Amino acid sequence: MVHYIQYNTETDFPNAPDLPGGSGSENAGPFAPTGAQLAWLKRDLASVNREKTPWVIAAGHRPWYMSSQPGCTDCQAAFEPLFLKYGVDLVLSGHVHFYDRQAAVDNGTTQEITNNPTAPWYITNGAGGHYDGLDTPDATLAPTSRKVIVDYGWSLFTVHNCTHLTTEFISSGNGSVLDTATLVKKRECCLE
Repeated sequence: MVHYIQYNTETDFPNAPDLPGGSGSENAGPFAPTGAQLAWLKRDLASVNREKTPWVIAAGHRPWYMSSQPGCTDCQAAFEPLFLKYGVDLVLSGHVHFYDRQAAVDNGTTQEITNNPTAPWYITNGAGGHYDGLDTPDATLAPTSRKVIVDYGWSLFTVHNCTHLTTEFISSGNGSVLDTATLVKKRECCLE
């Protein structure tokens, strides 16, 4: 029921942060001809038969919607138009070392996940670990933010059917569920 996509937020799109001269520190790539990643992503998303595969989940390293820190605006410019056009349901990120659940977001405008959003739902979970420890979010949260947790943990996703997808953020220390939320879509289940 799910089509998964892993995309590169570091190189191989316009103004990518880790390309030579970019805002990141890797000075890497490009690893493909100009435009190859975005062309591949567009073909891949266009090929998904949403009647047979209702959910599309995309995952990349750098988020553009975050609770408090500036996100990757160049990533947003490259990927968000395709995610909106092709109805990606959930976008997963890391990069910051805490858990940050956002609303569904369309170019900065929020939609609640329980009300059949047309925009992707954004979750950042970089709380698995980092040699410097967990990051500290700013005290003032962005209007897109719904839940921020600074604790080591991992995410569990349950696809119930074509209309309900649940996430849980689980503490690595004791296995307790620290957050849970369910994305609700109004669509007919035609799965065979």
